[in-house]
Amino acid sequence: MGEDPIFSVAGDLAFNWIYTNNGHRVVLTGGHLSAVDSNDDRTRGLGNDYSCSPKTGISGNKWAAEVVNVAGGYYYLQGSDYGAGWKEMEVRGRKAFGNYAIFVSEEASSFPGPGYMLGLKVEVDSKPWFNRHGSEM
Repeated sequence: MGEDPIFSVAGDLAFNWIYTNNGHRVVLTGGHLSAVDSNDDRTRGLGNDYSCSPKTGISGNKWAAEVVNVAGGYYYLQGSDYGAGWKEMEVRGRKAFGNYAIFVSEEASSFPGPGYMLGLKVEVDSKPWFNRHGSEM
């Protein structure tokens, strides 16, 4: 699929991405993914916590933010639920545009575009299930 409308990158979802003293609940593999021993603070995702202890789950909450993006050297936070460190830098959160949901499918090859009103069920063209050897089940 094309670029994600939130992060403007393509890729698969990765969960619980951690490196040095930073952690992220959800990231896209098409974006910058910092190496485990890197302390560059460049990975962005949903559920971000910088300067924490991600392997133990301990957060100082000072640099936590649900949505963080950087463009042109400026930080953009969405919503108002972010740590005191961002406030000290006089970074202001933006009003939330709505709720986020993650849709997964083993059948869909595309997703309805902006303006499409989703129902409780999204119909897709189905394809047969295959077992590990590639034959139909």
